[in-house]
Amino acid sequence: MTRDYCNIIKKKPGASVPNKKSNHGLQPVDADRGAFRTLVPLITKSEKQKIKKYKLKKRKVTKLKILAKISIIVVAIAAIFSTQSFSQPKLGIEAGLNLSNSSFSPDLRSGSRTGIMIGGFAEFKVSPLFSIKPGLRYIMKGFSVGDGWGNQNTFKLNYIEAPVLLKVNFPVQQVKPYVEAGPTVALRISSTVESIDGDVDASEAFETIDFGLYFGSGLDFRVANNIEMFTGIGYSLGLSNTLSAINGNITGKNNGFKIISGVKFDL
Repeated sequence: MTRDYCNIIKKKPGASVPNKKSNHGLQPVDADRGAFRTLVPLITKSEKQKIKKYKLKKRKVTKLKILAKISIIVVAIAAIFSTQSFSQPKLGIEAGLNLSNSSFSPDLRSGSRTGIMIGGFAEFKVSPLFSIKPGLRYIMKGFSVGDGWGNQNTFKLNYIEAPVLLKVNFPVQQVKPYVEAGPTVALRISSTVESIDGDVDASEAFETIDFGLYFGSGLDFRVANNIEMFTGIGYSLGLSNTLSAINGNITGKNNGFKIISGVKFDL
């Protein structure tokens, strides 16, 4: 049964769950109120100390995860360079829109958040058909949810994301269609929730690392001897749970549609 996903934010000591009424003068259903109390824990002094210890432990684990992921990427790229003969590489910049949402288990209703993405990448051609495309970009993710009283809260999750894509180039002359796919790893740099009471920090509620897969397609077209422009669309599929342990057994994964354009330069 689908139900509203309520605030996942840190409450101040002594704060209580508001006893608001809906627009029709009715109290929210028990299921929604129960979910609200589960997902918005009342933080006591003793719990704060536990959270601090938990955060320190998570930071250590996060650093190890990041180091392991970067090591895998570096080793993979080094292996490719050592076994393939590359043509002239390209450097590019890209920007676009990200229409993000989250999928939850158990099923919870959520809406999308529209954000921007901007970054850079390198493209190494390993054959007439295939290229390796590592990159780094700033991307806005998130979702919106109801609080059980008819109000919408928007969770704003901002990341630095590193995709490593395999690109398939179709051998056409001026306008070249392509498809690409590969893994992504993202480091969360901020997380807030926008509600009727203003923006509130939501760092406690989300994991630091987000793993996913990216699938995209588009068109490359040459505009000068050493310059190409491109436009495309893509979809990101979340693989890891982005919700932290304080949310109990609820899990959420980031997903999103992307519209991207940019320019590439031959080196």
